[in-house]
Amino acid sequence: VPVAASNLQQLVSADFTIHYDAAVLKCTQVYSGELLTGWNIASNTSEQGVVRISAVSTKLPVTGNGTLFELEFSVIGSNGASGALTMSQVTLNDGAINNTVGNGSFTVDSVYDVRGQVRFWNENRPVSGVALRLEGEQNFQGESTSDGSYGINGAIAGSYELKPAKSNETSSISPYDAALVLQHA
Repeated sequence: VPVAASNLQQLVSADFTIHYDAAVLKCTQVYSGELLTGWNIASNTSEQGVVRISAVSTKLPVTGNGTLFELEFSVIGSNGASGALTMSQVTLNDGAINNTVGNGSFTVDSVYDVRGQVRFWNENRPVSGVALRLEGEQNFQGESTSDGSYGINGAIAGSYELKPAKSNETSSISPYDAALVLQHA
């Protein structure tokens, strides 16, 4: 989750306290954003439902627009749960820079991973290099590895069709191959 700022002038220090619903999320990591690259950043995520962040410049002051921090959360709540992301304290340059806070919100979406293996039908050997396309409300893709396994991650809940395709290592299909396929269709 990005924490962004606009119209910054000569920023050299920042302190934030952000609250969230600990029954749904757990903050696992805080990363510096593009505006604070090279800054010293300390974060405290030990209190459930609260993230405290302090940052100081080791270089020149920052002026401009962009991302200050990226917050990483683990979802521990159920699908459809939602809540607020609230900034209860924002202090820039020890209060010398005035700020207006815009709070956020989150909703837990249902996402799924599709995993499997692609294998030859008659010898159970793995098939690598098969392009797999999951088509539905959104499209997702993956490719089988040398052991035939594949994974397609992050598909939202819905109805999909998995379509395999392989264009290399094939020259033609014989009538015998077609008859075998039709026997198993």
